Amino acid sequence: ITAGPYGPAFFLPGSQPLDKPKTRPHYSQQQSSHPQSIRYIWLFLPLFIIQISRILEKHMLKFITRRRSRALANALARCQFSPEKYVELYKDLQHMAGDTDEIARHYLSFGMKEGRVLQFEVTLPELLERLTAEKISSLDRKTILSSYAQGCMLKEFGYLKFHEQGTSVPYADFSHMNGSSELDRFGIYHQHIIGDSHSASYAHTSYSTKYGLWMSWLLCTGGSARGLVNDNSKLGYRRTILAHIDGISATEKASRKILFCFGQVDVEFVYYNRWLSKEISQSCFNFIECNAFIKETVQIYVSFLREVAEKGFDVTAVGILPPCIETPYLKKLLTAYAELRPFHDQTRGALIKHIALANIPDLRTRTFIHHLFNEELRRETRRYGISFHSVFEKLLGEDGVVKLEYLSAHGLADHHLGCASLQPHCADMLRSLAINRNQPLAPERQRAV
Repeated sequence: ITAGPYGPAFFLPGSQPLDKPKTRPHYSQQQSSHPQSIRYIWLFLPLFIIQISRILEKHMLKFITRRRSRALANALARCQFSPEKYVELYKDLQHMAGDTDEIARHYLSFGMKEGRVLQFEVTLPELLERLTAEKISSLDRKTILSSYAQGCMLKEFGYLKFHEQGTSVPYADFSHMNGSSELDRFGIYHQHIIGDSHSASYAHTSYSTKYGLWMSWLLCTGGSARGLVNDNSKLGYRRTILAHIDGISATEKASRKILFCFGQVDVEFVYYNRWLSKEISQSCFNFIECNAFIKETVQIYVSFLREVAEKGFDVTAVGILPPCIETPYLKKLLTAYAELRPFHDQTRGALIKHIALANIPDLRTRTFIHHLFNEELRRETRRYGISFHSVFEKLLGEDGVVKLEYLSAHGLADHHLGCASLQPHCADMLRSLAINRNQPLAPERQRAV
C-alpha cells in the first residue's frame, strides 16, 4: 500500500500502481453526429413558422377578397349599380371606369374604410325588392344597404350645411326614406334623431357601416327643451320639428322611430341667464330654485314628447351629457352670449355685471345637477311609457366628473364633448335600442302606455 496521487493505491508485488481512472468527457467536447448548422435550426424554427403563417394569411386574404369582390360585383349588377356615377363622384378612380369587378374589389379593400358611397339608379323599395328576389348573400345585402344608408346620411348632412336654422325645414324631400321601416329584417336600423348641437354624438355617418345604423338627423342648434311648446320662440324650432315630423308621416313606409336629445341647453345656459338676470343681491347660487327649474323643464319637455307620440311615432328621450367646461370658461361663454343682445336691451349691462360677480358652481356640482335632470327625465318618461336611455354614467370618472378621454380638442374650454370618443358608447346604446324595440314591451311599460 502506497500513497498515490489520488489516495491510497493497492498493488501486488511486481506490478505498477493503477493510473487515474478515466472520466467521461464534458458534453461540449463530445463529437456530434449532426452538422453544426442543423442544431441551430431549432433556434430559428419559431420565427420561420411565424413568417410562413404571415405569407399564407396574406395570400388567403387576397383569395377571400377576390372571391368576395366577385360576389359583390354580381350583386351590384343585379341591383343596378352605376359605376359611371361612382367614378364621376370620386375623381381618383377614373382608371376604373366601367369595371364593376375592380370597383367592388377597391370598395371592399379601401372604399368602405374611407367612407365612400356606392351609387344606385333605383329607389330604396326597388332595392329591397331586388335584394329579396335575387340570390344574394346576407353579407352582401348588408354591405349594399349600409352604403345606401350612408349615401342618404351624407345627402342629409349636405342639406343641413346650407340650412338657415329656425326658418324652414332643412330637407323637405323625404323620398329617400320610403321603405326605411322594412330595413330591420336586413340588419339595418333606421333612426330619426332630433336635438340640439349635443345630439351630434348620436349622428355619425360611420355608424351605418360599423354598426348597421342609419341616422336621419335634424339639427336644432341652441334649441331648448322649454321652447318646444312655444310657437313664438326666438328660433322657432317647434314649427320646424312639427313640419319635419309631418313630412315623415306623409312618406310611405318611412321609419317611425324618433330619438330626441334636448335639455342640456336649458341646464347649462337658460337657467343661468334666468338666475343672473335678477337683482345682484340674488347672485348666490340657490340649489332649491335650480331643482324647481329642472322639474318644470322636464314636465314641459315630456309634454312635447307625448304630443309627438300621439301622432303614431315611437319616441325615445336620451339623457343629457355631463358638463365639460370649467367655470371660468363658462362665465366667458355666458358673457359672450349676453353681449350679443341688442344695445337697447336694458338687461344687457346688468346681466354682464352679474355674470362677473356670480358664484357659479364648480364642474363637479354642475355634473350632479345634470344627473338630477336625467333622473327626473327618467321618472317622467317612465310615467307616460316613453323610452329613456342614457350614457351619462359611463362617461364619469372616479372623481365624479367627465373623464379626460371624452373631451374635445379644446379640452375644458369647450361645452361640447368629443364626438369621435363617444362613438362606441352611443353606437352601442343605439344598437341595443333598435334591437330591443323589436321585442315585446315589458308589462309595466304596457300598463303605462
